[in-house]
Amino acid sequence: MMSTFSSTDQLGGQTDHVDFVGVHLVLDCRTAGWSNLASVVEQVLRSWFMARNAHARLFLSADRPAREREIAFDLGSEKDIAEIAKQVLHRDVATVHARTHRGEWESTRKGHWLWWGLGNALTRDSPNPASSFVMTLPTSKFSGDESRGVVAIRETIIGIDARVPIVYGYANRGRWNRFPRGGLDPVYAETARSIPVSNFDVPGTTEYARYRRGVKGAFWVNVLNPDHVRSLGGLEGLAARVKPHRIEQLPSGNFVVLVTPSPMVEDTPENREAFRRLFEATKPIWA
Repeated sequence: MMSTFSSTDQLGGQTDHVDFVGVHLVLDCRTAGWSNLASVVEQVLRSWFMARNAHARLFLSADRPAREREIAFDLGSEKDIAEIAKQVLHRDVATVHARTHRGEWESTRKGHWLWWGLGNALTRDSPNPASSFVMTLPTSKFSGDESRGVVAIRETIIGIDARVPIVYGYANRGRWNRFPRGGLDPVYAETARSIPVSNFDVPGTTEYARYRRGVKGAFWVNVLNPDHVRSLGGLEGLAARVKPHRIEQLPSGNFVVLVTPSPMVEDTPENREAFRRLFEATKPIWA
């Protein structure tokens, strides 16, 4: 599985990687309906991409992948965002890419980058069981425990879950390498037993099957559904073993487990231990 980072944006700049904080949510589309999916896309674009230089590309569904069409939008106006939501509502959109700066690299370092899609949906009749959502925020928004970034991620998760139930999700410090290696999130594989970092690979088409009852790992923010929590011995048992910074139950019945106050924590024995506890507790349901 390749990185979300576009191959067209890997040659400029001075550094060999970019750090960010990312959010990956797998959404349950079985009962949500197209109007709720359109509402989610519109909410996120209005909240994060109403900027003069913001840009979006829509890839429209087709009977064959090779026949997908692309439409470009500037996101500086309410009209363009409403038009994107309209396209989703009309069941025409397979994926949406959005960015706040000229390229993905600069958008991730300074602003926001978004990937939303229905995997390999080739039909207009109904969406796939799951829709995936990946967004990045700059690390500059996470300077304190209740920083703008922490509040924004919480509000985004709550707002999306109220419209389309979240099957599984996580938020964490992320890193994209300028010349990414293949494999399933090699950055996380190297850091999972310390302070985790993820490279937020583009979601595949089996996300729903994998994450309905399983999780990817242990991250800063973990959105668990009731099946996850039951499989881990219930909420009280999970809380006693993990001792997280906070656990919050959403109106949908999902739980948000926050391991540390911020994703940008120092590499200390205490913080390593906090992530280790969740790492060990969730092993039985790794996807």
